[in-house]
Amino acid sequence: SAGAAAPAAAAGGGKRRKKDPDAPAGKKSAYCFWAIDQRKAPEYASMSFGEREKLIAARWKTVAEGDKTPFHELAKKDSARHADEIQRYTPAMGGAAPPAKAPVTK
Repeated sequence: SAGAAAPAAAAGGGKRRKKDPDAPAGKKSAYCFWAIDQRKAPEYASMSFGEREKLIAARWKTVAEGDKTPFHELAKKDSARHADEIQRYTPAMGGAAPPAKAPVTK
C-alpha cells in the first residue's frame, strides 16, 4: 500500500527534534557488542544487511550463557560510561529536553 511507507512527519507525527551532536552515545547491550564482533566474519561479506542481521540474531539465541559473559561485562562497563557521560552532559541551548515532571504524590 502506498500509505504504508509515509514518513512520520507526513503521517501527523510532527517534526523530530534534531539530535545534539555533542550528546553522549547511547549504551550498548551485550548483544550489540557480540553482533559487532560477529559482523567481522568473512562468511557475512556476501550477505545482504537483512539476511546477515537475521542470522546473527538467531545465533545469539543459541549462544550459551557462559559464552555471553564477556559481552555482558562489556555492556556493564559501557552502561557505567554512559551514566558518567550523561551526568556530565549539558544540553546545547535550544536542544534542551523539557524539564522532568515532578512525581505525583497522594
